[in-house]
Amino acid sequence: MMVHAEGDTVSSEVMKTGIWEKENTRQILAGLSLVSEVRGREAAGFIDIGANVGWFSLMVARRGYKVSAVEPSPRNQLCIRHSTCLNADLGKQIILYDMGMAEDPDVCHLYTQDGNNGNAMLECGKTENETPKPSIFNDGPYWYQATVKVSTLDDTFGKKGDNSVGTYGIFSAFSKD
Repeated sequence: MMVHAEGDTVSSEVMKTGIWEKENTRQILAGLSLVSEVRGREAAGFIDIGANVGWFSLMVARRGYKVSAVEPSPRNQLCIRHSTCLNADLGKQIILYDMGMAEDPDVCHLYTQDGNNGNAMLECGKTENETPKPSIFNDGPYWYQATVKVSTLDDTFGKKGDNSVGTYGIFSAFSKD
């Protein structure tokens, strides 16, 4: 699994212990197993909103489930893409959506905090040409990383067609650090 060399809470924990949020990982896999038993494996899938470096996405794909990983941060997207290249069999199971999720479609500035570059905050209601500036959120200064588009869950996954994969487990991962 590709992670950030430094400056990211999830990556640091995975490098140090080999796992991220053991209990959440266990619960997600158990839930997907139950859906698979009741409705069939094709009906079980996973939407990882705020996928970060892809821990949950990769663990779920490793078990053979289809995954839709939603991640707005270009740095985190790069980790996920490298991980799926290094593990081609998992890459077939994961679709990466390089965007964020919000209540309404929008254009947002994505900011990261010193010391935890994998964790990002979105400031929406922006234009693509608007000049970003450092922002202050509740827990300190954040620095501009990218301008990203956000979509709604319904617009992205609610319609029948290419994105329709049956019953999904939805998990949004937020670091408490």
